[in-house]
Amino acid sequence: MNYQSNQKLFCITGSSGYLGSELTKLFEEKKIKFIKFKIPRPSKTDTNLKKFYSKHINEFLTLNKHVDTVINCAASLKPKTYKEFYFNGYFPILFQESLFKLNERSTFVNISSTRIFKNSTDKYSLSKKDSEKIMFNKGKVVSIYPDIILDKTRGAYNELENILSSKIPFVPVFNPGNYFYPINCSVLAEKILKISLDKIEHKRKIIICGNKKISFYEIVDE
Repeated sequence: MNYQSNQKLFCITGSSGYLGSELTKLFEEKKIKFIKFKIPRPSKTDTNLKKFYSKHINEFLTLNKHVDTVINCAASLKPKTYKEFYFNGYFPILFQESLFKLNERSTFVNISSTRIFKNSTDKYSLSKKDSEKIMFNKGKVVSIYPDIILDKTRGAYNELENILSSKIPFVPVFNPGNYFYPINCSVLAEKILKISLDKIEHKRKIIICGNKKISFYEIVDE
């Protein structure tokens, strides 16, 4: 890789996911230098998860010492097992710690969830709360809290559409009083890129929402 010392070198984790793939496409279009971190998968015999992830992270950063900005999109969106909860809650912390040891001026951009601010029973949000408690005690962090990501071509929107188009009767278990500010995945990626390119002097928490306030039933109707 051709690297110039006066340019940022980004790393994207979770680059094959919905948001990660949008960011990858955006970086390529704008010709911004970046590399991908391929998420290792622990086997049944890997019981010490901290040791497992730390080993892979340190090996990666040793080979890619010029990385100064990590955008962490990697997550298990529907965590069920202990390993999935651990990955959501502690993988970002381990990556952040290793990155700052290598370069104390580096920046860690973490994608979280707006639901962590509520007494949510959503497992994704619950798994993210653990890392939020620890992360801001260490180095330069930007934590991004997107509202529901609504993309008509894939992800939750497509899944919902498939359910509604089936002939199986169901009652949606959602609080009808809940309101959302949904955002398109590509728009969210653009906002994350802009934030990541800014010169960040201190820790920041940023909520990113769409422009239109809608209820759950309006999402279904749309």
